[in-house]
Amino acid sequence: LVIGQSYDEESSEIREESDPTDCLSDRNVALSEGYHQLYVPECTPDGRYQKELLQFLHTKMSEIINGNSSFNSLAWIASKEEQAATWSFVVFDKNKNKMLEKSEWKAFKDMVGSVKGLRKCGKKLPRYCDSNKDRQISMTEWLECLNVQQ
Repeated sequence: LVIGQSYDEESSEIREESDPTDCLSDRNVALSEGYHQLYVPECTPDGRYQKELLQFLHTKMSEIINGNSSFNSLAWIASKEEQAATWSFVVFDKNKNKMLEKSEWKAFKDMVGSVKGLRKCGKKLPRYCDSNKDRQISMTEWLECLNVQQ
């Protein structure tokens, strides 16, 4: 984790990175504040989020695509996690520029925020996924952040 300047996804201002946004930090905060009130994320050893977000996205994808023959076009993808991650990126990329921009993150945060156990994860994930801090999330950043391989 690089500590330095960053931006706040809720505003356009630059801020000092004093509040790490990786999974391990989020988990420690949730545990210290009492996990009964906060979502306590499960983390991989290198600080990425575990698969529960991907399971949620896969369920959402299946609900929306159920019965749609275009779902078969994702058959080349190796896992349901990759299907969910790829599908969600395409859905949230409204302007189809192959980058998730700040304005497009809102749809993700709204969808994930409606699920009690994923609210905190959904709020911080876009900022965490923007590994190069360019205020855009590429497909590569998205898949790496969600811990899936392409």
